Amino acid sequence: MDYPIVLQLNAQCVCFLTVLLVFISNFFSEGGYLPTLSICSNRTEVLKDEHVLLQCRTSCSKSILWTKDNINLRYPQTKQLLMKTSEKDSGLYQCQCENQKSNTVDLKVKEVIIEVTSQTVTEGDTVTFYCLTKRNIYYYDFYKDQRFMIRNNGEMTLNNVAKTHEGEYYCVSYQKYPLSLSSSKIHLRVSDFFQSVTLSPHPGSSVSDTSSLSLLCDSHPSSPLGQAEILYSFYHGSQIQAITHQPWYNISHVQYSVTGGKYHCVASIEKKNIKKESNAVNIHVQALPLSGVALQTWPRDGRVSEGSELVLGCSVDTSSSPMWFSWYRSRNKWSGFESGNLARRKSHERTAQIVLTVMNETDSGNYNCLVSYEDEMEVVPSQYVNISVLVSVTGVNLSISTSNHNTTLLCSAESLSRYLVISWIKDGAPLSTPPSLPSAYVTEQEKLHIDTSQSETHGTYWCSVHNEMLPGNCSWSNTVQVFAHPGATHTAYCVIPLSLLALISIGFFVFWKKHSHSKEISHSHVPQVIQEENRRDSLGPTLHYNVQQDDIVEEVHYAAVNITQKNRGRRDGGKIEETSGDSAVIYSTITHPKPSFNRLDPLYSNTKSVFN
Repeated sequence: MDYPIVLQLNAQCVCFLTVLLVFISNFFSEGGYLPTLSICSNRTEVLKDEHVLLQCRTSCSKSILWTKDNINLRYPQTKQLLMKTSEKDSGLYQCQCENQKSNTVDLKVKEVIIEVTSQTVTEGDTVTFYCLTKRNIYYYDFYKDQRFMIRNNGEMTLNNVAKTHEGEYYCVSYQKYPLSLSSSKIHLRVSDFFQSVTLSPHPGSSVSDTSSLSLLCDSHPSSPLGQAEILYSFYHGSQIQAITHQPWYNISHVQYSVTGGKYHCVASIEKKNIKKESNAVNIHVQALPLSGVALQTWPRDGRVSEGSELVLGCSVDTSSSPMWFSWYRSRNKWSGFESGNLARRKSHERTAQIVLTVMNETDSGNYNCLVSYEDEMEVVPSQYVNISVLVSVTGVNLSISTSNHNTTLLCSAESLSRYLVISWIKDGAPLSTPPSLPSAYVTEQEKLHIDTSQSETHGTYWCSVHNEMLPGNCSWSNTVQVFAHPGATHTAYCVIPLSLLALISIGFFVFWKKHSHSKEISHSHVPQVIQEENRRDSLGPTLHYNVQQDDIVEEVHYAAVNITQKNRGRRDGGKIEETSGDSAVIYSTITHPKPSFNRLDPLYSNTKSVFN
């Protein structure tokens, strides 16, 4: 057993008391045959010239043999060995009886030793270090982990010991500078005042958004607190949430992405350097299910003019915060792209929007938005909304082909617009109800077949090609007039717009005044006729339409029928070059400066006549 050394007592007195106690213990104890060696001091380091008692406890009645470093000693063969130490006495000691050896005791004899009241202390305790020597010393230095701490008369006290005080200590004694003697090192161990500190979430580590949560910090002191109180600190990550004497922390309203994360608590004793941190607990907040996702557009009808902007909004009825909003476009088949991600936004609100500027027709298509949380474990899409980008209709043309009593009108457009409606109109009334827009993609051209042998087919025809960018203002139309055959000896008549008729009359009057020597024509109001080579002599519809110059807007062509022979003619200042028989081939050209068209103004193209 160990016996503490009392520094204030004389060493010989200590050893005497130790021997007495060992004797009494051996007298009343049955003991064991195996020897046990102990030293009268509770340390294995002793000062030079200090008296030390070694005790060999055994039930063996034979003589005791002492050894040092496995060498027999010439000491009395008794169970106690008392000696005055010197540096040569350092070594490993054993005792044995009848070949039974005891344990080994390592005795170290030093000039300077360091002692501590206890090498194992608890947080909050007080510990004192002593630097001992039998020499005359001027001062002492104390060190911890090779770092200087204090210089004094050989005693160092630490109050409210903390875990940071753990380490190796030694001292250095100075006689005359630079003469010094160093002690060996001793290790100070500091045990926790709190055996453990744990943090427990209630009802659990996984909670729902908008619910409640309680955190309990449970501490287990290793010794009575006395008058001390425990202070509890609660942390969310590195941010402190509360400091209280109560061991719990309540969160009444859990918030998604705000409440979630790692929590821990710290238990501490006020006015003492005692504290212990708990384990970290990860709190997971379950988001509310997403529902009611909808896409909004401005303009609200989803029809936007080319060059304008489109505002896309996305909203959700039920969700946690924050959310991610994403907008997608499934383009139409004309653009060459099937789908595309337009934008992604993070928002703490339940609505978000983006603005698409300068829309063009390739941006037409179906749009929708998606709402998700950051982990994208749940993604909820909206319904698709069709967006139509409307452009002006351009390049509309009306061409005609004839065969016997059948006339085919072909209406076509060169516009890039794919949302088109081609409709036919006769005498101001539509022939059929045009489809509404937006509809299925309409072909760029459409034919109308007319049987001119039927009187009910006679009339004025034109086609209208339009979209709904600005209904009615962006239509382009060409007009065709179909008449009954007036007879073989008469010139065919046609309906001409009044403005065009006036211009023709003025032009013809100027022509007649300038070329009065030409052959007189009975039908002075017949419009321009361009003779075609190899024209057949039989009766039938004959027409020609052409725009040949940039500064000519309209050239209106009419052909007289009942032509009996082949005629040739050419333009030459509006003169009549050639006549034959009962018929004449004439032409006149009406030329207007090319106007500047606004795409929103209605334009009407040439008038064409079909004779039956």
